[in-house]
Amino acid sequence: MDRIEREIAELRAELEAYQKAYYVDSRPLVDDLVYDRKFDRLLELEKRYPRFASPLSPTVRVGSDVTSDFPEVNHTIAVLSLDKAYTEEELLSWIVKLEKNASDELGIIVEEKIDGVSIVLYYENGILLRAVTRGNGLVGNDVSANVKTIPTIPLILPEEVTVAVRGEIYLPKTEFETLNKTLETPYANPRNLASGTLRRIKSSEVARIPLRIFAYEGFWSVDQPATHLEVLAKLKAYGFTINEHFAYFTQDAVDAGKALETAGLRAASGSWERIGSFIHEQTERRDSLAYEIDG
Repeated sequence: MDRIEREIAELRAELEAYQKAYYVDSRPLVDDLVYDRKFDRLLELEKRYPRFASPLSPTVRVGSDVTSDFPEVNHTIAVLSLDKAYTEEELLSWIVKLEKNASDELGIIVEEKIDGVSIVLYYENGILLRAVTRGNGLVGNDVSANVKTIPTIPLILPEEVTVAVRGEIYLPKTEFETLNKTLETPYANPRNLASGTLRRIKSSEVARIPLRIFAYEGFWSVDQPATHLEVLAKLKAYGFTINEHFAYFTQDAVDAGKALETAGLRAASGSWERIGSFIHEQTERRDSLAYEIDG
């Protein structure tokens, strides 16, 4: 085994251990920056030396939180992961590419990435039937009984619609600090305590933890809203909590403001040139937020 092959093997082993610790055990071994650097290094090596590519590499699989403790359920929507951009230049370059390929006028929403537990809420005829963890994107765990204890999640919608709602379940920082002091084995962060709570066997125990949710995406069986702004407006009208710390940008700042007004949403807006300063402003106020974000 040569040096490159050995490095690839070591990175794969490390990343697989990190993924299990983060997604399944809710006990991360390293912070996100360390993980991302190792992941990017492995991705770089696999592209440069394709002879060492493997269908089982962590770079071709998303992390999975599926366990045998709860029933497994197939998702009926694509529960995708996100690509990353580390600089303003990377983001603006991506927007330019989108503009070239877009048939209609392009609108971009910049939202906080809540550091919580991804969940999909499946409603049929307006009634919450099941709540499923993200899992591996195709299959997740049914944690419906536990999720139904969260008071900010509607059990019945005001319309008899069939819709899958994606959201992020989180624990506010203040509540985390208070609860964590009472635990024999403290958790590293709010995200891990929220994840561990959702996997408790007794829903009565989950009900005692003040979990919250931000809904951010919806997939209707019919009459899908045409834009993401319309999706957010509809979710808010249904009674979901949406994170209103977002901004909407188009090529023209006036058009962006009008689109927000039409959707009935209040948020910052502007042209492409404003995106960088908005992200900087949000980054500066990150520590003052009541919840954790990781992007």
